[in-house]
Amino acid sequence: MKSVLERLLRLNRGLAAQRAAIADGRLKAAEHRANIKNNYESLKETHAEVRDLEESFDEESETMVSSMNTFFDDVQTLIRTEMLETDERHERLLRSIEEAGVMPQTVA
Repeated sequence: MKSVLERLLRLNRGLAAQRAAIADGRLKAAEHRANIKNNYESLKETHAEVRDLEESFDEESETMVSSMNTFFDDVQTLIRTEMLETDERHERLLRSIEEAGVMPQTVA
């Protein structure tokens, strides 16, 4: 009878140890689930921040490209205006030379 009781006590201790291990495993699993959930929430927040940055970058890029296009258009307009004014000055100079009766010397 004593050996049966000893075996039952050992089995009971073994079962208690297994229950403790299962409880510990469940606790660790719950901690892992909580970590996974926190990481997922953090990832969602980071993704939202990235989307906001992309939108901001797109807006800034559009503004920059628009400003650059305006700048280049202004430069082209200035160049064309300067060329026209230069052509007009050249024509006036040639007319005044012709009116004065002086033939321009060609450089050989």
